[in-house]
Amino acid sequence: MGFRDKLKSIWQRLFGNSVQAFGIVSLLLLTQSFEAVLEFIQFSLIFCSFFAVLGVIKLRYTHPAQPRPYRAWGYPVTPVIFLAVAGFMMYYLITTRPVQSLAGFAMMIAGLAIYYLSRLQDVSKPQYKM
Repeated sequence: MGFRDKLKSIWQRLFGNSVQAFGIVSLLLLTQSFEAVLEFIQFSLIFCSFFAVLGVIKLRYTHPAQPRPYRAWGYPVTPVIFLAVAGFMMYYLITTRPVQSLAGFAMMIAGLAIYYLSRLQDVSKPQYKM
């Protein structure tokens, strides 16, 4: 492993992808207004939150014997209310701002594709211990 590879490995452990994400956000803020950036990412944030809460409900039903170190207050009523409100918000965003919503969704799908491609690349490379 060369010096550049070691330096890159240390950089990725310290900062991960936060530098690239900061660069993308800075580019969006410099080219658009803050409101436009919020409209762009709002659908993706609600989408991820929706499926995180839906995952909690699914795991409670598919694995009821698992230990639960943290209990959700008001379960299952509060997560279902959250899902209803988040679902309405996603519907509202798609109907009122379809271009921004679909662009945010496309960015999220592109990020997932890049993630899976990078994971395939990591699997094919031999792993060295430092």
